[in-house]
Amino acid sequence: MKRLGVLCSLLLVGCSSVNVPLPPYVQPEQPAALIVAQGLSSAARDANLSDPLEASMIREAGPLAPGAPGAYIACVRSAAVPRLPYAVFFRSNKLNVARLALTPDHCFDQAYRPFIRVEVPKPELPGG
Repeated sequence: MKRLGVLCSLLLVGCSSVNVPLPPYVQPEQPAALIVAQGLSSAARDANLSDPLEASMIREAGPLAPGAPGAYIACVRSAAVPRLPYAVFFRSNKLNVARLALTPDHCFDQAYRPFIRVEVPKPELPGG
């Protein structure tokens, strides 16, 4: 019985040395500036952030963040206290998710600049 355990252990060690190549990383397309501005404005409106607003630069979520809700991220916050940032994720040149920022989003250590809201078009209703 002991030999069977040793044999199984040796077999498992041999399987761990299999080298499976990862697919090459393809950088996603950065969203257009107007899409980013509308996404930040929409997130600020939905979060009831008061003016004046501040926003970070758009940046790639990164190849090491496959669980991120989008390929690109920007952060928005109110310049008023409390300054809780919201993470705004973009995928395929559109807003994907906006939520209160978490530590892995790195919104707390970003440089912010003044941001002026832009008009966000209302979605068209189907059949209308």
